[in-house]
Amino acid sequence: MQVILHAGAHCTHDGRLLKTLFKSRASFQERGIGLPRPRHYRQLLSATVKALAKRSAGPDSRMAFLDAIMDVDATEVDRLILHSENFFCVPKLGFHKGRIYPQAGSRLSYLTHLFPDDEVELFIGIRNPATHLPSMYAATPHTQFIDFLDGADPHDIYWSDLITSIRQEAPNVQVTVWCNEDTPMIWGELVR
Repeated sequence: MQVILHAGAHCTHDGRLLKTLFKSRASFQERGIGLPRPRHYRQLLSATVKALAKRSAGPDSRMAFLDAIMDVDATEVDRLILHSENFFCVPKLGFHKGRIYPQAGSRLSYLTHLFPDDEVELFIGIRNPATHLPSMYAATPHTQFIDFLDGADPHDIYWSDLITSIRQEAPNVQVTVWCNEDTPMIWGELVR
């Protein structure tokens, strides 16, 4: 099975991609593409990844997770699409010691333990830091921008550090990255 995780980044798409996919949900399901409702899996996905940080997945963990989130027979699904903007963390925890989403690589690695024989893929839209940082800051309870950045200099924050971390900690995860600013021009390709 292909397990597709669309993980944001925060303040990039406002759920438009997921809404578009849901308009064709029945058609997707007929073709073996599972698109469970986010309310069925977001909390469970986060809790499962946290649990996998402490202990290994059991032999039945994968199927138990799939049965809990799917409203169709999981054995008939060839491709599973999950969307969680907060998979890496919530906005207020988005920066630590100058790194954006410092737990991203490890969280993806734990996810691959849940799906050891499946092809896990990450899709992430990124945004110019000059506009992304203020938007993400506005989505937090922080009252000081420097506190939100955990003391980092905004000039030293690079998306490439995030991708490098993911590649190192979850090397078997295929990563597709695009610039959010390009979304209107590549929309059809993103949906496909």
